Amino acid sequence: MKTDKQVKYTIITPEILSVNNFLVNLNNIFSEFKGENLILDFSGNSTIKTEDLNLFLNLNTKHKNNGTSFVVVCKINDIDSVPDELSVTPTINEAEDIIEMEIIERELGF
Repeated sequence: MKTDKQVKYTIITPEILSVNNFLVNLNNIFSEFKGENLILDFSGNSTIKTEDLNLFLNLNTKHKNNGTSFVVVCKINDIDSVPDELSVTPTINEAEDIIEMEIIERELGF
């Protein structure tokens, strides 16, 4: 797993293709990212499916309940099949935009 800390967020990129293995590894170190906005970058994994994304719902909920953003970057064919609770975008730039909007919403009290 590769991490890239930026000023407003941290990008986590899996180095293994297995989403299940990545999730286990991420769960083991998840507490290290408390208070950070996270982007999970699966843009290099063309085999990711909606079912794989659903595995991240618990981490997403936990992270957002702490007042931080959680965005997944991947190319998914049927974006309508992704749960509304999970922010999914096709590019890092769009993930950055979502984080910026969520930061503003939190500052305004939404």
